[in-house]
Amino acid sequence: MPKEIIEVESIPVQQSVTDLKIISNVYEFKWNFADIKQSLEAHIEKYVGLVVTEDNLKDMETAQKEIASIRTKVDGFRKDVKKKMEEPYKVFEGEIKELLQLIEKAENPLKDQTLKYEKDRIAAKEAELNKFAMTTALNMGVRNSYYNFACKSQWTNRTAKDSVVRKEIVTVIEAMLAAQRRDDELKELEKQRIDLIEGQCLAHSAGLKTPVVPGDVNHLLVGVTLSEIPGIILAECQKRADMEAKAAEPKVNPVPEYINGFHEIPGPDPCPEWVGCEISYPVEEIPVMAVTSAHISPPLPPAPRPIPPMPPAITPTLYDVVLKLPCVTVEQATALKTFMATKGITYEIFSQEEVRGAF
Repeated sequence: MPKEIIEVESIPVQQSVTDLKIISNVYEFKWNFADIKQSLEAHIEKYVGLVVTEDNLKDMETAQKEIASIRTKVDGFRKDVKKKMEEPYKVFEGEIKELLQLIEKAENPLKDQTLKYEKDRIAAKEAELNKFAMTTALNMGVRNSYYNFACKSQWTNRTAKDSVVRKEIVTVIEAMLAAQRRDDELKELEKQRIDLIEGQCLAHSAGLKTPVVPGDVNHLLVGVTLSEIPGIILAECQKRADMEAKAAEPKVNPVPEYINGFHEIPGPDPCPEWVGCEISYPVEEIPVMAVTSAHISPPLPPAPRPIPPMPPAITPTLYDVVLKLPCVTVEQATALKTFMATKGITYEIFSQEEVRGAF
């Protein structure tokens, strides 16, 4: 059987329950204060203004002890009276404590139930507000990683208006959504930046044996705007093209120098078997009898070394190349045309198609 709930209003309350009053106060305390004061003043007068010296030291000590005994007697009387006066109050205090114990028998259970009810009410209110916050966040598109909600204590007060509280919660959810959008925009900008760098590297590396990749230029793009990226990448690609063109140029042997009217062939001796060999030339025999200093022929100069044959000229291989450049801007196309013109490369555009929203 359920317990019967008794409403507080149904309990008759007598008016005298809290009408506390003193019925009788028969303890009347009187003492001879005026007489003692008058007598003490006359007795103390002879001690006022005394000066302690070496001659009257003993008398002054006796006077001090006499005055101290008077003080001790007066203070002892005070303690005795206080003890007698406290006895009726102690009886009264015990009676009050007994009444408080009777009150607590009814008060404590009600107090415990009231606290439990308030605790349950706050928990239910917090659950309601948490559900509202989560539903609002889902409807507004806030992702779980950005949802961080904590119910404030003032929102669960009995005096708090529900409409005001919900409006404040919506403001908190809007702040979460704003943070999420900021991060999404930063991520999108970073993605556009990466795509732009990759696209520019691909477009401007057309014709390079070693294309420029993002890792080659990332250190040059720190802190620059999107509009500055194409120009920086184009400059790097032109540098690499110049390096490759210079490396592809045929090497021409230097023109040999003439020493004593003969070619000085650089490098190793083309005829190593001649080293250390003495070349003799035939001389016409002249009869001994006719030989004079005037008839001796001058010595012939040494024969020149044979010139090695020149290597055959290297003819570069030519190619017809068809390139497809996706998502190229007008500025990129103009830069590519300029670069090809500086290299003497002719080209022909077969088709082009406009692509919107490339970046």
